[in-house]
Amino acid sequence: MAVSKGDGMNCQVHFCCNNEHGRFRGRFDALVIYLGDRNLELTSSHEDGLFIRFESLPTDGMPSRYENSVRIRSRNFRSVNESHVRHVGNLLWDSVELRIEATKSLIRYLHSLGWQLDSCDDLPELVDVTQLFDGGS
Repeated sequence: MAVSKGDGMNCQVHFCCNNEHGRFRGRFDALVIYLGDRNLELTSSHEDGLFIRFESLPTDGMPSRYENSVRIRSRNFRSVNESHVRHVGNLLWDSVELRIEATKSLIRYLHSLGWQLDSCDDLPELVDVTQLFDGGS
């Protein structure tokens, strides 16, 4: 499956969540958010990273409030359809597509947990949340 880099309204969020053999670790310690050809990178201040689980449509046919989402610790971030893609770029990374508001919520949440902004292209669509890393509240 080809991975887009976001279409301006949605973002591709890549999570470093696999080990060197491509096996899912259940934790992630870095992520890259793509919006078009621009991106920002965040890294964890936690040595072991954070718990993560990708949810898609339930196999038992019963609807779930977690379907089509990425679960980080106890928070769910709704993904666009069944957008989870394994091994994007290399074996270490998986991705999901999130709407811009879900992406902002994810950034705010990671900021509240002490994550650091490593690099950031000019992203006016995300400026209200990227300013948090410049000492804003």
